[in-house]
Amino acid sequence: MAGSTIRRGAKPIAHPKNEYWILDRDQLRCLVSPQRTDMLDRLMVAGPMSVRELASGIGMKPSALYRHLSRLVDVGLVVEAGMRAGHRRPEMLYRTPAPRMRLVHALAEPRFRALLVQLVATLGRQMTRDFAHGIARADTKTLGPERNLGVVRVLGSPGPATLAAINQRLEEVLELMLEDGDAKAPFIAFTWTLTPVRTKPAAGRKGARRPRGS
Repeated sequence: MAGSTIRRGAKPIAHPKNEYWILDRDQLRCLVSPQRTDMLDRLMVAGPMSVRELASGIGMKPSALYRHLSRLVDVGLVVEAGMRAGHRRPEMLYRTPAPRMRLVHALAEPRFRALLVQLVATLGRQMTRDFAHGIARADTKTLGPERNLGVVRVLGSPGPATLAAINQRLEEVLELMLEDGDAKAPFIAFTWTLTPVRTKPAAGRKGARRPRGS
């Protein structure tokens, strides 16, 4: 897909090929909703999709989904992708503007801080729901190379080289998650935050830090 543009104030901002930078206040405000973030994630990975397919995947009635979908379309986070023959009548398909919807540049904007904190709170609630659903599934695997359920929080003080390696690996995980999936495999969710914290380790403390969880 060719690069696209959005408007930020009066100046158009170009996006790299295959990426869409979310840099609009209305778009961020729109995503402070677990239903809309879930819809955007599913369309990014599995789209184009019809309202019926999207509603079935999320576990909502199509009639309850239309309002959220309309809002996503209004702010440009979702676009129409043509028509397809349906069971009774043609269905409109929807997709994201690009295969990669990124927040990375919004993180550097002070004017978005409050909205981003709200968005992280939304993702936290969604993560809790995802985990509660996942841990109750019969096909959940907690050990081995095909593990699909885990939880971890680890506190560390990596130097510049180690931090660069961490960020490289997180980007690699992102790409792996967004690769063409197995149609027979269930979706899995991977949610992470990377942030400085108030407390610092005691001076001179050495040794490995044990992660909480697994």
